[in-house]
Amino acid sequence: MPGAVTLLHVELDGGQTCLVIHNQGPALETGAEVDLLAEPGHLHFFDQEGRAV
Repeated sequence: MPGAVTLLHVELDGGQTCLVIHNQGPALETGAEVDLLAEPGHLHFFDQEGRAV
């Protein structure tokens, strides 16, 4: 049985990667193409050392 959330490493069009917490809908397969939609207040950004920016 899958956990309550799945962490997705999503490669964006510009080559950057973002980490997405997926907690709704069916599980996704590796390599699946996804669309992202997020409310600005739910976004968190970190520098290369892992510090919040």
